[in-house]
Amino acid sequence: MKINGKTLVGFDKFILMALYVEGPLNLTQIDDKTIIFISSIWYQQWNEIDKSFLNSIIDNIERLRCFFKKKSLDSDDEIETKKGSLGSINRFIKLTEFGLVEKSINENNSDEFYKLTVFGEEKGEYLVNSMKKRGKEIDKYFFNTNAVARNNIFIDFFLAILKLSAGFISGSVGLISDGLDAITDTISAFFVWLGIKFHHEFLSTILVIIMLFVAGFSAAYESITRIIEILNNTVNPINQVPLVVAVEGIAILSAIGLFIYQRHVGRSYNNLTIISQSVDSKNHIFIGSAVIIGAILSLFNIFWVDAIVGIFIAFGILRDAFGLLKDAKSSYEGEETDFSKYKTFFGDYININHLETFRLWILFAIRNKNINTQKELVKSFNEIFKDNYIPVISELDLIPNENLDFQNNFEEIISHLIDNNWVEKNGDNYKITELGLEHLDSILNDFNTFDVKFSDSLLLKLSNEQ
Repeated sequence: MKINGKTLVGFDKFILMALYVEGPLNLTQIDDKTIIFISSIWYQQWNEIDKSFLNSIIDNIERLRCFFKKKSLDSDDEIETKKGSLGSINRFIKLTEFGLVEKSINENNSDEFYKLTVFGEEKGEYLVNSMKKRGKEIDKYFFNTNAVARNNIFIDFFLAILKLSAGFISGSVGLISDGLDAITDTISAFFVWLGIKFHHEFLSTILVIIMLFVAGFSAAYESITRIIEILNNTVNPINQVPLVVAVEGIAILSAIGLFIYQRHVGRSYNNLTIISQSVDSKNHIFIGSAVIIGAILSLFNIFWVDAIVGIFIAFGILRDAFGLLKDAKSSYEGEETDFSKYKTFFGDYININHLETFRLWILFAIRNKNINTQKELVKSFNEIFKDNYIPVISELDLIPNENLDFQNNFEEIISHLIDNNWVEKNGDNYKITELGLEHLDSILNDFNTFDVKFSDSLLLKLSNEQ
């Protein structure tokens, strides 16, 4: 969004939305809302010492995006803010210059607050309604069982065309076989979609389980056949290894994305059909990996490794199929299915990072609110979350961390901050260290250039996994 030829950054939009929904607010109220929102952007929080590989990849992508974003923004005439504080005053100055916001004085206590102008009301309404519309579109086209089943058809069909095309070009029998398997997956996904659409989900679940059994026995047969060929010295070398690796690499990335996506929706809706599809996607990750291993090792005339790996994968697929069949039988008989056992690494990773909401609030509160005891920190956090509107989060129907207990998790939360040397304890009081101040400042400064793109909305929805 541009005003008078200048771009409104994400922080500007955040402020306009908050003022439109809640009316006049002061700087402290805006800062409190901002901290809650920033803490929800778990992939935006950098400088962790014990960072995972996934976190590192996402961090670097975010750093690159922020670098180019900063290049396109004006940073002149800004008031210098103290380290570890939000630069909201600078955003209000800009918004006032744009004619979107005006400053007022509370006659009762002489406090300064900001409110929208008529022009600002118009822009605030547009931003709020646009975010609500985006949330509804995401739910409609991505985050429901019917949408997952439908999207799975298109992805499987794309992979089938990709594998068959590459197979015929390279003459790779393995890729052609994999492409035909993807065609089978596409047909299966279509019938699953029909089953969900017309409320025959039990039949859809059974169909997916049958396909898992077929895939398991097929993988076992292929592996045993491969071992026999090795023993008889009749192994055919793999042609066009780079093409095989590239295509299977794309397939693995697609399978990882599908697994995360299907598992999230399946757990959210307690839907065994979608859970079954996620298990199938997980197995494709292992199968594709085995193909790549076999293709690379074939360059060195090593043919037996992928065959052995294939046998283990086959047993894993059959084990999953039997487990799903047991759950399907229990569900059909009216027993409750324990969906919590169907975990996703990505979802658990997000849930762990949800604790960053508390950690970031502790750093911010100690630095800016002069709150430094456990009792005060717990009380302040509970107050800020009580009936609080948070722009974007509220429009997407996400209440961050509403099921987490700040009081009972406090020791785990604070110990992480102490271990990273961000906070130090003196008796019952906590104090932010210079390292903690730098960590807090890096996160807060990056928010000035952050904007909620469509991809961010999807990630925020995924982070709402229960």
